[in-house]
Amino acid sequence: MAIAFDCLLPLAPDLPPGDLLLLLTKLKNSLIGHNQRKFAALRSGGLDSLVAVLHTQPGATAEQSFALCTQAASILGALSLPSAEAVSALLSANAHSTLIHTLTRLLDPKLPSPLPLAQQHKLAETLLRALKSLYLDLSIVVGPRAWGTDLIGNGVDSTARKDVRLRWKEDGGKGKGKEEGMEGVEAELDLQAMADHAVEELFQTTEDYSATLSPSTSSPGHASTSKRRPAGILATLLKVLIESSHLNEVPSSAKAYGFSPASRLVMADMICTLLAGTVRLRSHRLAILGGEGSRDVIAALLRLVEQGNGKVQEAALNALSSLARDFRRLLVVAGPELGHQLYGPFIADLTTSTTPSLALAAATCRTVLFKTIQSTDAVPIAQVEPLVPILLHLIEKESSLRAQANFTLAYLMADSEELQTAAVKLKVLDTLRNVLEQPPRLAQPYATPASLEEFSRTAEGALLSIACICITSESFRHQVVSAKLLPLIVACLRHPATGVRAAACHCIRGLSRSVNVLRTSLVETGAADALFELLKDEEDTVVQITAAATVSNLVLEFSPMRQLLIDQGCIKRICRLVRSTDPSLKLEALFALKNASYQSNSTFKRGLMEDLSWSLLAELIEDSNDRIAEQAICILRNCMTTYGNDPPVSGLAESEMGEERVFSLVESCISSHHKPIVVHGLYTIANLATANESCRLAIASHTELLRIILAHFVSLFALASPAPADLRRTWLPRPVQYSTDADIRTGALWAIINQCWVDPKTSTRRRPREILDKLKALGVEERLQGMLQDANLDVRERVRDALKDLSGVYM
Repeated sequence: MAIAFDCLLPLAPDLPPGDLLLLLTKLKNSLIGHNQRKFAALRSGGLDSLVAVLHTQPGATAEQSFALCTQAASILGALSLPSAEAVSALLSANAHSTLIHTLTRLLDPKLPSPLPLAQQHKLAETLLRALKSLYLDLSIVVGPRAWGTDLIGNGVDSTARKDVRLRWKEDGGKGKGKEEGMEGVEAELDLQAMADHAVEELFQTTEDYSATLSPSTSSPGHASTSKRRPAGILATLLKVLIESSHLNEVPSSAKAYGFSPASRLVMADMICTLLAGTVRLRSHRLAILGGEGSRDVIAALLRLVEQGNGKVQEAALNALSSLARDFRRLLVVAGPELGHQLYGPFIADLTTSTTPSLALAAATCRTVLFKTIQSTDAVPIAQVEPLVPILLHLIEKESSLRAQANFTLAYLMADSEELQTAAVKLKVLDTLRNVLEQPPRLAQPYATPASLEEFSRTAEGALLSIACICITSESFRHQVVSAKLLPLIVACLRHPATGVRAAACHCIRGLSRSVNVLRTSLVETGAADALFELLKDEEDTVVQITAAATVSNLVLEFSPMRQLLIDQGCIKRICRLVRSTDPSLKLEALFALKNASYQSNSTFKRGLMEDLSWSLLAELIEDSNDRIAEQAICILRNCMTTYGNDPPVSGLAESEMGEERVFSLVESCISSHHKPIVVHGLYTIANLATANESCRLAIASHTELLRIILAHFVSLFALASPAPADLRRTWLPRPVQYSTDADIRTGALWAIINQCWVDPKTSTRRRPREILDKLKALGVEERLQGMLQDANLDVRERVRDALKDLSGVYM
């Protein structure tokens, strides 16, 4: 008989313990295998009353309290789903925090429990199982994901949130990242804020060193103010992990809770799974491995890898992978002895396990450790090359593990042409083509949300592997095209999953590095149309970022796709993206505009500035983010470039940016602490000086600008002597760092050389007296003489050019 959910939740506050237990038992049984009932319970508004059962119930005996708490925790675990609605409802009911406090209180040795030890341990298992379910689903929905397009590009924290939200929405639905389950941005921000708070509570640390992680590392009276240590539930879980890692006999130094061998196995498995599923950020890794006792945690995980059964080994390997990824401190904490175990033969041997999931966990762990060690010390490629055929075998033969195997392969091959070569020799491209061509394999006669998600993740992983292969080698790019992968990649640009679309963009971006591929295959497959669609306002931000980064290569002057994209209105669309509040999207959009404006004609530049606006460009040049300001000043530099008879688009007119505003911005740029901004600022002046005599006169009228340019004339040869007296004056509008960089000195020299330039097509060969008078009055000749022995050849040659121009007749 179906249970009427409106009668079960919310729970009446005055129910006798016996009746309440009976009701909870019925509720738990009715939820098994019924997602619709779970959603009904989540929407009932009665989760608060269910969470309240975890607290001590008035009038209940110790046995009844144990049974009530066990049933309530089991129900909360059952109600957890990878759905924004479920996660939001459980967070709002304070379920995560209450489970944490209940488990911490149960395992606190200072709070004696009336329950027998066996019942305490059983309840601890139930609470931990529920806690694991809630946090793993929270991590899936809110992110960040463990693996995704951040392997080779921008992070995709929001991708999983939107993909899973759509797939687990009860009513189904289609669309590219449209929000149908939760209304508006505020709801998503509220969810993110609640999730952040819950994760902070899980990874809580403290500066109080009165307690230690493990009795084996404690020293009475010892305290430290330089490190933080785990606190709250994290400290408790790590103590349990260390005890549980001794699967046979627990030494007295590690015995804290007295778990039985069977309980130790269960607890170790759940804690490792929880860590593997939630450790995503550097702050999480620091919380676990940043203080005293962190070496004991690594030792515990290694013990579980060596002594546990297959399931526990797999969980421990996954936990090690999450802790070690891009975290070099783990190697320092481990020390030589544990470091040898981490990268020793045992984990390597597990990669050939006959249990596919264990082999994948070991291969992933070994890959992550290789990348982490490689960041500081050279590791022979031969040590990890055997992982390539192992991962390819898993991709070919194990459909349920294909997604993770693809992500691991992509991570392994990234930045290593040797490993990419090994994979290509093993016909990886044929394998990946088969993956992309195959429809989802369904365990049931119809597609389930989980199967669709798995298929999407598999396609995303395969595309990332392709992107890694074609990002560096021209030969590999041609092999990708020859393997007939390009039509499949372009088709994935229209895939309903955002992660797949983003990964396909990475593939196109890698292929676009080849001029030959650009001129033939990419044009013929219609990639331009698909990319243009990905720049629309309603598209997912992550996809917009990767699409804009891809378009950056395609709008360069030599690209045959440039005009196709311009004709579609791509530049206007990118100018809209520049106004985004997302700094990554803004940056990639500016990169695209910088490339598009490079060597372009004045007609294009004027159209660009109509779409972007001079006022916005000025704001971007002043942006506090150096990378954004760098791209913005580079756009101004490109606009001021003169090609043949084509006039520059200088922005000096009052209807544009205006002369004073332009020179004020450039002065700020060439006084910057960020070298690329200084260089682009100097070449902006150099370009403007080649435009016409009126522009050179405008430059000469700004004495402060010229003085800042000359401040960059200090050469390496002259550094042994004090700076010239006029360079030590206080007239500079802001502090200027004297340059020891040849690129900056060369840019400053070109600005002066072009300022002295005479157009050979003019009727007169005379230089305006006021320009040269100003330069000579500022002591430019003396400074140039001091640079004749500069350590850089290019600088010396430019110095000679400048002196030659200055020595000409200017009457």
